[in-house]
Amino acid sequence: MKIKNLTIIPFLISPCIIAASCNNDFDVKINKELKYGLNTNESILNKFTIEQLKILNKFRPLLNAKSDKLNSSDITFKDNDILVKTKNKHLSLYKYLNYKPIAKLGLHLINDKVQNWKYIMVDKNKSTIDNYDLLFEHYDYIFDQDLNIDFPDINSIIKRISTSTINDQLNITIPNFITPNWIRAKAWVKNKEQISYWEDLILFELKRFDFGSLKPIQKVKISVVNFIESNEGRYHKNAPVVTINFLDADGKSLLSEKLRNQKFIIGQLNQDYLIPYNDDNVKKYNSLFRDYNSISDFKHTLDIDDNEVLFNEYVNVFYDDITILKYINPLSLENNQYELYVNPTYLYNKVSARSFLWFLKNDEKYFEIVVPEHRKNVDLKYEIVDKKINEKYLNDSLSLIELKIKVTKLDGSIKFYKWYSIDINSHYHTFAGYKTNLNTDWNSNNIYGYGWDENLGKGKINKITKVIDPNEFYEKMLLKLLSLQVYKLKDNLTLFNNRVMTKYEAHNVEHNTILIEQLKTKLGIDVFKYLIGNGNNKNDLIDDINVKYLGLSNEPGCVLLKVDFLDKNKNSMLNDFNRNKIIKWYGFNGTDFTKINKQISNYNIVNTNIDYLLKNSQKNLKNQNNIIDYFDWKE
Repeated sequence: MKIKNLTIIPFLISPCIIAASCNNDFDVKINKELKYGLNTNESILNKFTIEQLKILNKFRPLLNAKSDKLNSSDITFKDNDILVKTKNKHLSLYKYLNYKPIAKLGLHLINDKVQNWKYIMVDKNKSTIDNYDLLFEHYDYIFDQDLNIDFPDINSIIKRISTSTINDQLNITIPNFITPNWIRAKAWVKNKEQISYWEDLILFELKRFDFGSLKPIQKVKISVVNFIESNEGRYHKNAPVVTINFLDADGKSLLSEKLRNQKFIIGQLNQDYLIPYNDDNVKKYNSLFRDYNSISDFKHTLDIDDNEVLFNEYVNVFYDDITILKYINPLSLENNQYELYVNPTYLYNKVSARSFLWFLKNDEKYFEIVVPEHRKNVDLKYEIVDKKINEKYLNDSLSLIELKIKVTKLDGSIKFYKWYSIDINSHYHTFAGYKTNLNTDWNSNNIYGYGWDENLGKGKINKITKVIDPNEFYEKMLLKLLSLQVYKLKDNLTLFNNRVMTKYEAHNVEHNTILIEQLKTKLGIDVFKYLIGNGNNKNDLIDDINVKYLGLSNEPGCVLLKVDFLDKNKNSMLNDFNRNKIIKWYGFNGTDFTKINKQISNYNIVNTNIDYLLKNSQKNLKNQNNIIDYFDWKE
């Protein structure tokens, strides 16, 4: 048992730092994003040694300036001072803030023969320990009463790192640090950047101490031996196996040969997080690293086992709990379309994987992957260069999108990564299944006729047994789905030149390409919620739709359209009769609303907004008579 005596001391900090300036030349303040290891009202300058501050400065600049953006390279360390380059001047923290580095602490191995107890004393005196191996042992620690620090043994340090969670103090300090519960062991062992963060964090913790006459630790070196993984029922375990070494300035080991060659599992076994590698411990350890194949992580077994670093394991795409996949269409009020469509308020709005994939393709010009602020010093841009349904995972059930991301770094180097839709944000969303019935019912028990069956088992394919014929869907569902899109568009003033649709002249539609574009986008999203095809083979499914403006109708307030369903070769899936059908779109200024008003009266439609249909969708949306007919076939 480790023992820690704490007395919280009043914290004193220069008012210059709080106010950012006591001198007109000094407009610098502490970077508040450096939170790791701090308690409330503590300052990094009074908490950490100057060697610890050097390491923190690698992660983020220690200081910010009002007049100029500071980089880590603008902050240098000279003797016992910190210099800040701003406005072409080098400002001294010693001069302006009377900064003085805090003293390092000492460690002392105490052998209490009376109590038959060995422990390590931590105080402000010079260390008396004679080897670094002690830090790997399970000693109790006693602290001077005025010390408020964490335990310095390696197991405790590894515990603090490995139990970090997304957006906690450590993650805020190092935004691209991917916490173990968000990266697989098999990816972590291949990711040199992530391993380097662990090395720096261990060194950061150790630089709190002077270690007396021992040679200073210049570098902590983690070497990957391999990774281990195993299945225990529906639970999957995985962990890196590593060696750890302390190196001096000449690159020579500061640990005993036995210890530096000791293999460790990074996992959890009781209170141990750095576990000696042996057969018994391999059986007993608990996994700290993420895995797609365990219900402990996902409540499902996703069977994703790529032996490579994924895009979300290269860059922390979850930092600040946002998605970096942005939708930049000026007509959209929400740039996070993924969350909007996979976790909507109403089930009708939840899309299938093929639906969202079609959306990504159709609106490709509006989607972009933003380089996060914390990666702009490394990466220039991210691009989606390929997008498809993954044909291996989730039982090949058309339920997972696989994106291929091209990463261009500032140095011009290029690398490609996979990014699965399950990882577009941090909420573990899967897509909806597919409707195989000709209805608008999104509330019954059996909405979907096809999709991912989590009980099917690993490696088994969920075969398609039923599809909807394209011509039957076209004849029985198209007009109602088109009308649903009008509900979403008709009151958008941006689309109709600051008018609602009923006040918009039909002849203006000819030059309003954005309106037709929006109609097609929203219609396609709905069409691909259904499993439409000429056969049960996945290659025979609908691949695209086409919406074409034909001109004005002879009837006032009405325009003419054509809609086609296309296969993967861009050939029509419709018969000649349906392919040549013309559709009338009513509802513009001058429309004769007699027929629409009669429908409203006959079916007691009390509201013409989309929420009216969706709030009580079991009644209103399910009964297609409640969907106002804005479209009809031209005779």
